[in-house]
Amino acid sequence: MSDKTAVVFAPGLEGVVATRTRLSSVDGAAGRLVIAGLPVEELAGRASFEETLYLLWNGALPNREQLSVLGRALAARRALPKVAAEVLEAAAAGRVPPMDALRMASGTLGLGSWRRT
Repeated sequence: MSDKTAVVFAPGLEGVVATRTRLSSVDGAAGRLVIAGLPVEELAGRASFEETLYLLWNGALPNREQLSVLGRALAARRALPKVAAEVLEAAAAGRVPPMDALRMASGTLGLGSWRRT
């Protein structure tokens, strides 16, 4: 008898479950993606980014008031720090590719948010 375990080659991630979630289900064989109980085709055709965010956070699509409250809360947090805007402006002037410019600017977003103890 051999103590060696047989190794089976499976290309890609076929049959691999990365995690379990209550938020979505994937049936690759049937070509179905369901997010919070809604087929992705239905969701993509009728829900905005904010509505989808609310759905993922709360398990149901928002009514008008809930969507309005969420929209105001998100808008209040959209301010771009001056240094990030300056990096983006300099990148644009230097014709830096957009994804590179975003990468550079994202590194400035935490500046000023830390405190020395």
